[in-house]
Amino acid sequence: DSDVLFFFFFVFSSRRRHTRLRRDWSSDVCSSDLMKKIKVILADDHDLLHECLATLAIRDDSGIQFVGNVKNGYDLFKVVRNVECDIILLDIIMPGPDSLDILKTLKIEFPQIPVLIVSGLSEDRFAVRYLKAGASGYFCKERSFDELFQSIKKVFNGQTAISSSISKKMRSEEHTSEL
Repeated sequence: DSDVLFFFFFVFSSRRRHTRLRRDWSSDVCSSDLMKKIKVILADDHDLLHECLATLAIRDDSGIQFVGNVKNGYDLFKVVRNVECDIILLDIIMPGPDSLDILKTLKIEFPQIPVLIVSGLSEDRFAVRYLKAGASGYFCKERSFDELFQSIKKVFNGQTAISSSISKKMRSEEHTSEL
């Protein structure tokens, strides 16, 4: 029994030393290498959007890295379970389950991962519904890629990424419900 105990102690203590060594090594790395990239999973059924975003993120050194691209809700859950990410970009219309149901399920299973809705549909008709269901923002595809990257960074920093008109609409609805 004492041999087994010694073995587990040795393995555990050597793992801790190894972890410490790795941490010490990382502190020697140049500070620009330590800048954390925001890891994003994109759920959208348009190949062009996948390719453009990935290319622009690399080319512009945006601080954003696309770690997963899926074209439907079923694949999204598989990827989120297996790939570490900081944010999910979710299109409203794509094959598979309804995007509102996907959002609600994501917020139950992965409450720590913010979801930014990216859609070509009018924010006036859909944004408030998705924000109330747990989205961290709503982004219309007719806006620029730079604005999208700004919205991703905003959501990553714990802010809500919405237009001023939606913000006003939500405040108005809150005021109306208080009466």
